Amino acid sequence: FAGVVTWRADDARLAGSIQGRLDGVDLAGVLPQNSPHILTGRAVVELTDCHWQGEQFQRLAGTLTSTDAAANGSLLIAARVYLDGPIGDAFKELQAAAVRVTLRQPATAEDAAVMAAIYRLNHLACRFTIDAAGLAIEPHIPAASTLPAGVLAAYEDKTVLSCRSPEAPPLPAVAWLQFIASPTGPYWMPVTPATLEIARRLPSPQ
Repeated sequence: FAGVVTWRADDARLAGSIQGRLDGVDLAGVLPQNSPHILTGRAVVELTDCHWQGEQFQRLAGTLTSTDAAANGSLLIAARVYLDGPIGDAFKELQAAAVRVTLRQPATAEDAAVMAAIYRLNHLACRFTIDAAGLAIEPHIPAASTLPAGVLAAYEDKTVLSCRSPEAPPLPAVAWLQFIASPTGPYWMPVTPATLEIARRLPSPQ
C-alpha cells in the first residue's frame, strides 16, 4: 500500500479515511468463503475516497484494474442477474443460462457446465462507488484500448461483460452481497456469518 491513512476520534468512536494504491490485490479475497463463485488473479486498486466511522464504511470509491484474471460462469451470470451487467454476444451460452436464471426457469445440463467453466479475462476494470445512495459500477478503460465503451470484462477483443447503462440509478448496496454470495438462482442472500459481517460494514442506505 502506498498512500495516506488518517485516524481521528469522533464521538468516542474511531473514524478515518484512506487514499492510495494497493498493488497485487488477490481477487479471490473479494468473495466470502461461502461464495459459490470463483474469481482469481491479481489487481491494482486505487482508493480515491474511502472513509469510515466506527466499524462501518460511509463511502468507498476508487478503481480496480486487472490484466490477468479468471472467473467461472457462475460469477459472470450472477453479475448479469444482480448487477445488471449485459453479457457479450460472443458468449451465447452464458447469455442463455443467465436468461433462464432471471426467469427462474429450470437449469439445463448445459447450464451446469457453463456455470462451472472458467473464463479468462485480460481486462477486468471498473470505477466503483458504494455509499448511502447505493452501489455504482462504471467502466474504466485505458486510453489506448480499442475495447468498446462500457466494457467491464473482456478477453482479447471479445466483450465478456459490460456495465449497466450510465443513466441507470445506483443499485442498492445489498446487490453487491447478492452478487458475491448468492448462487445463480432466485434472488436471495444467504444469511451466514460471512455475509452478515460484510453487511454490517456497508454504508447505511439513505
